[in-house]
Amino acid sequence: MTTPAPLPDPSTHPAGPPVRVRRATPADRPVLERLWPLFRHDMSAVSGELPGPDGNFRDERLRAALDEIDGIDGIDGIEHDAQGDEDGR
Repeated sequence: MTTPAPLPDPSTHPAGPPVRVRRATPADRPVLERLWPLFRHDMSAVSGELPGPDGNFRDERLRAALDEIDGIDGIDGIEHDAQGDEDGR
């Protein structure tokens, strides 16, 4: 039986600085609206869903989330923390 390789130290990982997950805000709306089609396109490989006649994927789930309290309650965003601080300050 072989021993699995140890996990790399996250502070020295070549992928870059640590990532912090935070609640999205109304200011994130334009970014989420632009990312949604990319997400749906990637997911179409699994779901088989194709875009509609207008070339757009369905976005009811995104619209419902964006409309809730003028935005985005329940959708988490990802923020890069350049200093490596836990709270991102």
